[in-house]
Amino acid sequence: MKKYQLSNVNRPSVEFECGGNIITSGVIADVSKMPNFKEPTLFMDVMLPKEEIYTPPMNIRCRDNRQFGRKPMVGMCSIKSLAPFRCEMDTDEEDIEIDEQQLKKEISIPIEGMYASIRRSKKKKKGRDTDSTVLSFEEYNEDNIDWWCKFYASIEEEQKSGDYLEKNLDTITVYSHELEKVKGYSEFHDFIHSIPLERGKAMDDDDLDIVGEFKGSFRIYSLPSDPSAELPSRVFSSIPSTENIEVLVRVYIVRAIDLQPQDEGGAADPYINIKCGKYKYSDVENYHPNTLNPLFGRLFEFSTVLPLYKDLRVQLYDYDLLSSDDLIGETRIDLENRYLTQYRATCGIAKSYNTSGINEWRDSMTPKAILIQACQDRNIPEPKFIREDFVKVGNKTFNLEEIEEDIPVNPHWGEPEQRLALHVLHHDKRFTLVPEHVETRPLYDVSSDFEQSILKTLSFSTCAKVNMYLMAANVKNSLVKRKVNLSTQR
Repeated sequence: MKKYQLSNVNRPSVEFECGGNIITSGVIADVSKMPNFKEPTLFMDVMLPKEEIYTPPMNIRCRDNRQFGRKPMVGMCSIKSLAPFRCEMDTDEEDIEIDEQQLKKEISIPIEGMYASIRRSKKKKKGRDTDSTVLSFEEYNEDNIDWWCKFYASIEEEQKSGDYLEKNLDTITVYSHELEKVKGYSEFHDFIHSIPLERGKAMDDDDLDIVGEFKGSFRIYSLPSDPSAELPSRVFSSIPSTENIEVLVRVYIVRAIDLQPQDEGGAADPYINIKCGKYKYSDVENYHPNTLNPLFGRLFEFSTVLPLYKDLRVQLYDYDLLSSDDLIGETRIDLENRYLTQYRATCGIAKSYNTSGINEWRDSMTPKAILIQACQDRNIPEPKFIREDFVKVGNKTFNLEEIEEDIPVNPHWGEPEQRLALHVLHHDKRFTLVPEHVETRPLYDVSSDFEQSILKTLSFSTCAKVNMYLMAANVKNSLVKRKVNLSTQR
């Protein structure tokens, strides 16, 4: 928040007014140390018309609680349309029965580091012997393959990808725009919205004085007409902790495309500059001379605290030997929105679960843990693994043996239970998660907001550790150490 009457806004509270009803939040003790409210949810009963055109606006007022009982209004916002916030309560899904005794007649045994399901009966599938298929796999030779081969194979540049596609290895999704603009992700505003707060009166939209930002959301749903009827379950039933969260962030910068010339010769000497809260790093030593399409292949790793330092700034500068370096452009990413969204934008979901090789699993959570968390976020009953290759999720069942029937066995595959969970995440329409990807972000001139060039960045990986909870060592010593190597291109 900007200053009000030459004083900092330190102890804000928020008022919500709709249809003559007002509800007030608690007071934040010190916004510079902890910008979240201790009580994150408020509930209010409001009589609203059925027709959206007659619905009153939602007015949000931010007040600063100062000495001697003064509560000046330091910012406000009026949301005129409530249609985006209306929701229908989910109905219970029809359950199905599973013969668990029949399923338990199957056992799983390891075979040469791979896993196969073996029935007690000797029945074979038509035209296929399951056991011999598992045992007769062909070893993959990945000596001449690196991440760049995977990237170029994903954008169909076969000359630079080598024989990557011939080996039937996984590719990644390369978006031509920001990840927030991908259809179906709601710009990662499914959990919280970024609502600008204004102050004073403006003659036109260009003169609006944005003084701060309120991050939150609300849901509107109907109550039963009978007062004695059971009330529906609350939408915000599972809220993340309001404490500050320390997050490990990895930013992979792949390349830049069509930069604006900065020198008289029509070229530039670009290098990367990263800013996020207290973390600032200038990669000026690795500038690329005389190019408008540099291949960076750089990794930046740091820790930050959400939501105190949520804005990640990726900047490109032009290196000058005799004068100060010029800013080519920058892009900004809201880390808090990516961390809290149910689409799981912290790390893209790979196509397969491999414990080794070029497509080794690099997420800080296993597919099974991700599936359990996704079910909790969507109020779906926790998945029930009858055995390692059979799972029930809500009213649907999945059998790994049927799923992988026509898929060649990969020696890098991990446990069947994890592969099955990953298949559910990919193919169950109830779960829409961000895939393993490279996003293309436009760079803007900060002063004019003019798009300068395009920057390709690999999805950055985050791993959370809550304050005063000793998970940092355990997480860093396991999956979080697995980094993508972008330094070389064979």
